[in-house]
Amino acid sequence: MKDRKEAAALAHRKATEQDEFWKSVKNGEVAAGPEVISAAIAMLDTYGLRPGQSVEYTGDELQVDNFLDDLRIKAGTFRPEDQRENWQNDLPLIHRRAADLFFGEKPPMFLSEGLKRYFELTGEDPESRQGIGRSRVVNYFISVCGDLPVDRYTRTHAIGFVRYLLEERENKTDTVTRRLNDIRPIFRRSAVNLNCRIGKSSSHY
Repeated sequence: MKDRKEAAALAHRKATEQDEFWKSVKNGEVAAGPEVISAAIAMLDTYGLRPGQSVEYTGDELQVDNFLDDLRIKAGTFRPEDQRENWQNDLPLIHRRAADLFFGEKPPMFLSEGLKRYFELTGEDPESRQGIGRSRVVNYFISVCGDLPVDRYTRTHAIGFVRYLLEERENKTDTVTRRLNDIRPIFRRSAVNLNCRIGKSSSHY
């Protein structure tokens, strides 16, 4: 019975995570998850391009022209008679994100990536007792609230996480405080290093 209840709780958390993510996508708060960002960067790489490289574009680079032509073909606006405003909105998500990144939009810092950066920047060993504990807390948080850009979490997420620790994991108050203290530095360092900014450079297509 206990296993069944835990499985149901896990399924509920996963469903909540997906609902939260797609609601953020629909509202324009999150343009893509970590996997889509990685796929967009990989797409740029197939053209020999990288995020932010548009500042070097002089109009003579064949690989850039090929990339932009392929975007217009994908959106159905390659022929002069098919031209229309805001055609980039018709691009598939990965293509749109690849273009945004190429034109200088800063990739969002998702919490999972924030944890990796935290270990790199602080020198904390992820295999140490403290590192394993910190990773565990972050994974708990992501399972409840979703893997979102660090500046997209709200007080509602924090309250839901505390409730999860108290009710589902049956943690005592002191343990909850300790777990929150494990995750707070990751948010602070991510905010300092990336300034928690996501650009909106969609007018360069």
